[in-house]
Amino acid sequence: MKILLVNPPRSPENMILASAPEEAKYFIHKKLIGPPLGLLTIAEAVKDFDVEVFDTKGEYDLLPDAPPLEQMVWELLEKAQPDVVGTSVITSELYYGLEILKTAKKFNPKIVTVAGGLHTTLLPYELDDPAVDVVCPGQAAFTFRDVILALKAKRPLHSV
Repeated sequence: MKILLVNPPRSPENMILASAPEEAKYFIHKKLIGPPLGLLTIAEAVKDFDVEVFDTKGEYDLLPDAPPLEQMVWELLEKAQPDVVGTSVITSELYYGLEILKTAKKFNPKIVTVAGGLHTTLLPYELDDPAVDVVCPGQAAFTFRDVILALKAKRPLHSV
């Protein structure tokens, strides 16, 4: 089973700036990029499968001539040919997280799409979208592994 985990890019619509104190805006606007620890933890939990992590914050956000996100994800999908695509979203990245999963479904409707991250923990109903097959709230590494094992064994996902 092939798994592709995609860290969504930062949203250009940073609504935090609108309500931030003036002295904080300089720092909020900076592109502070670190490793996608959540997705790397998920990847570790399923390391016995063929898993790839792609960090768009390290690629898409930093390249001024990067292609549109849908094109970049489509090219990733063509290369990886995954059975499962997962993404981790915080509130400011929800739109792009959904765009990644919608692109995966457009590429191949049989791909199982999984969303996790802080936004799924706090507001899981906002991921009630046809492009999202599974929502893994909270510390989801073991839940994600259980989802993958259920898929491998062809068990229904509601058994997880």
